[in-house]
Amino acid sequence: MNLQTYLNYVILPILSLSVLLVAFRFFKGPGVVNRVIALDLLITVGIGIITIYSIQTGQSTFLDDGMILALIAFLGTVAFSYYLEKRKKMIDIIIMILATIGSLVVLVAAIGIVRMPDFYLRLSVTIKAATLGVGLILASAAVFFFDLSITTKVFAIIFFLVLTAPVAGHMIGRTAYFTGTKLWKGSIMDDLEGMYDKETHKLNSDDNDKSRD
Repeated sequence: MNLQTYLNYVILPILSLSVLLVAFRFFKGPGVVNRVIALDLLITVGIGIITIYSIQTGQSTFLDDGMILALIAFLGTVAFSYYLEKRKKMIDIIIMILATIGSLVVLVAAIGIVRMPDFYLRLSVTIKAATLGVGLILASAAVFFFDLSITTKVFAIIFFLVLTAPVAGHMIGRTAYFTGTKLWKGSIMDDLEGMYDKETHKLNSDDNDKSRD
């Protein structure tokens, strides 16, 4: 077995397996510190692969790339370490901002549901403002836990709210209109006026009205 064959079939597979194992730890965590050390080791293994490739090709210039990667790994670890030391204060500020804005938006929705003159305006405030406010509060939870699984759950909840809130609002609004809930006396337009058949409980479109005419 010559050197090239040994490097290709022994050394590179070992380094490739190392990459897979380190990548597993990087994605699994838990926490930022585990991911930082995994990333640092991943770059180190990359330097090893570059070194083997340099031996295979007989080109020492590839070692310059390894030196650059080593510098990046060092600076990255130092930067992340500094960030993690200051992270608690920064995270607290971000959480306070998100939670404050979210709670104020929810307060606007609560005030709106009391102050708005009719059901349809109250519905509009509830659907839009409340969904936005709760979404911001949920985002603050994602920032606090700073974990992939928690963040995924938070985004799933937000997605579910954004997806279902308009549908639920449409259904309750449609039901309210069909059951005779009156618009505010100051409303200047009713787009559905004359289009609802109270006997069949069907809503006729403009196209159907025109075809009948």
